[in-house]
Amino acid sequence: MIHTDCTIKSCYRKGFAGFLLGILLFVLSGGVSFAQSAESPSEVVPLTVDEAVAYALEHNADFQRSGITLRMAELNFDYNAAIFDPTFQAELNTSRTATGGLSDQSQLLSGNDTRTINSKLGYSWLFPTGDAIKFSLGGDRSSYSTLLDDTPANFKSYSSVLALAYSRPLLRGFGSAVTMAGIDRATIDVAISKTAVESAKAELIYGVRMAYLRAVAAREAEGVAQVSLTEAQNLFSETKAKVEAGALAPYQEIAAEAGLYTREEDLLRAQGEYEKAINSLRELLGAAPELKINISPGMDIAFPRTDEETAVDKAFQARPDIGELKLRRNRAEVDLRLASDSLKPELGFTSGLGFQGENTDYFGSLKEMNNFSWNAGLLYTVPLGGNSAAKAKMQSAELAIEDIKLQLQALGERVRREVTDALVELGNANERLRVSKTGLEAARVKMDAEKQRFELGLITAGDLLEYEKEYSQAQLAEVQARIELLQAEALLAKLTNSG
Repeated sequence: MIHTDCTIKSCYRKGFAGFLLGILLFVLSGGVSFAQSAESPSEVVPLTVDEAVAYALEHNADFQRSGITLRMAELNFDYNAAIFDPTFQAELNTSRTATGGLSDQSQLLSGNDTRTINSKLGYSWLFPTGDAIKFSLGGDRSSYSTLLDDTPANFKSYSSVLALAYSRPLLRGFGSAVTMAGIDRATIDVAISKTAVESAKAELIYGVRMAYLRAVAAREAEGVAQVSLTEAQNLFSETKAKVEAGALAPYQEIAAEAGLYTREEDLLRAQGEYEKAINSLRELLGAAPELKINISPGMDIAFPRTDEETAVDKAFQARPDIGELKLRRNRAEVDLRLASDSLKPELGFTSGLGFQGENTDYFGSLKEMNNFSWNAGLLYTVPLGGNSAAKAKMQSAELAIEDIKLQLQALGERVRREVTDALVELGNANERLRVSKTGLEAARVKMDAEKQRFELGLITAGDLLEYEKEYSQAQLAEVQARIELLQAEALLAKLTNSG
């Protein structure tokens, strides 16, 4: 921001030139800010593992697609539920029938001329039981022209009809269990889509955690390689100085230099692995290529813990894939319900009653509805040929349910095995970490001792480099054991849907 000694009010007092100067300064300051922001370095985002998960849930494109699928299922529910929305109908028709001849001015020359206008308003409901009611009000206007002794004669009449119709299926299609089937399916589809979202969420969380741990492991390996390189540089400098002083043979300088180059290669290799791990993490996060990602330092990472004694039971209760299969079984049962209904013949009951009035004007026809009528009937329909189509549909629905039952059984067995294996891996990972820590401490003590022996001239620079390599390998083994323990915890959290 550019600060001046002139307020807006005083600038106005100084005249139009001051106003133009203020505008110019404002434009220039905005231009400088934009240029600075445009030329600023790429943003660096330090992320903890929980922040990485939250970022991925917001930006990962594949996960966002699962939300679209859920929205489509919700819209499909709205579509099916609309079957019970009341319906309004408006109808208007006009017709003319002339027999004989008409003049150019549409005047009757011979025969008859009949004109009618029909209008109708209707309102209908469909109920969950399958009952349907329709209320209608209609009006007709008729004009009739003819020639009586070569003299035109015109007649007009109005009629109104008030009617109520009722229909109900008595066999096929009877009852809410059939009529509501479309809504039941749509409701289950929404629930399936929700479990699919939960499943996609669990997979994404697990994928991000594993990618993050791989990046942590690569970063720690890079750190070990950097320390190893620093040690090799110090050893080379020390060895070179001793060779120049005549305290060591020249071949030891060559060995120290060779070890230095080897560790430079190890560092470059570790840096490349870290960059690839970050790129894999960026892909899962849905982050832009220009967004620099820097994972948080250290390995202070924890995942939700699962009670090992109840892990299998929790997996059966909380796993979204199990819940989805159960919902698919429910949907198959709805299909079986419809298939069973299709085996029945059709028997429909229809009825209606109405009032009709006639007069020479419209309102008079409404007042004089003296004519009453009613009707009632049954319509029976049965397919010939054994109804094989309905039977095939019924058998297919039964097979679909049996198939899902077998899938549930197989999935249950797989879930039990996966959780059991994950618990075994978790125990092994804890034991490996204990062993690797012990090995690292032993390697550190041995490394300190070998450094003292090198100072005393009891070992060569090449020997010390080998011992230093063993110590680096012990460091990497301890890092890997810690990562594997975290990976085992992340897998168990995923398998039991623990968050």
